[in-house]
Amino acid sequence: MRFLGAADVLQRGFYLCHGLPSRNFDRQEPTKHDIKLFKKHYGSDPAVLARMWHDMGETILLETGKTIIHDNKDKTEKGFKSFLIATHFIWAYPKNGEMLASRFGVGLRQVQGENLWRWVQMIALLKEKKFVWPGQIYNDPNGQIYIVSVDGVDFKVWEMKHPTMPRDKGAYANVAFEQFKDRLRDHRKQVNENKIRAAKDLKALAHDRCLFPRRLVNDRGQLVFDLHPAKLLLRADVIAGKHLRMTPRELQMTSVSYQMFEPDIFRQRIYQEVRYSKFVNYLKERRTKGLF
Repeated sequence: MRFLGAADVLQRGFYLCHGLPSRNFDRQEPTKHDIKLFKKHYGSDPAVLARMWHDMGETILLETGKTIIHDNKDKTEKGFKSFLIATHFIWAYPKNGEMLASRFGVGLRQVQGENLWRWVQMIALLKEKKFVWPGQIYNDPNGQIYIVSVDGVDFKVWEMKHPTMPRDKGAYANVAFEQFKDRLRDHRKQVNENKIRAAKDLKALAHDRCLFPRRLVNDRGQLVFDLHPAKLLLRADVIAGKHLRMTPRELQMTSVSYQMFEPDIFRQRIYQEVRYSKFVNYLKERRTKGLF
């Protein structure tokens, strides 16, 4: 199947989905309202889905040495229809198979079991291409830039440790040994139970994130800054102090990645990164003083 552009995806999306009005884009230009209707049913605009379809046919997986869509039978109009059905399923999550089948005018078997979920899984494999973190640059806890969240739930947090005393060995000096032993046993039991539950939750979270990855484009058709490489580039520039020597517009013109965003949005992101940098420095100062 040839490469599909945004207009091709829009045409097929309207034709295949029974919930969308009839359109003939060969005779009329698509409007913003048409794009909005498309996004309401598929979750992304046609350009994003066109890129996804292209990447699924071109991206080679390291584990298998094959492309995500490696069967030529899937690289057809029928395969593209299954791709749209899976995209709609991930976005809208219909309550039952009958609703999904009637929406696209297909048999119930086509939207159940392997026929549906193998396409969902192929879409999830795009994460290998869409979410790339250069580890040698951004995953060094001793470097200037480190992937971290404030609460430490979603990402690793580098906690500063006491230079000579990782724990206070004298804290239990006045506690009776039998009492200490019982409390330690109860504590270990509770920790082990929490670790088992946490492992299950982590596995479920990883599974769901593969099925429902964050969208690269928001409802207004704008790129999501947090998922774009520009975020880490801007963090490095703020650490280097470029925002102090340039106006927001001058800083934006230094990178093509920055120029993909509206000036007002980019300016607010600069301010946000400055606040983040100040907060990190504040935490480091409190740790240095031993306040927590």
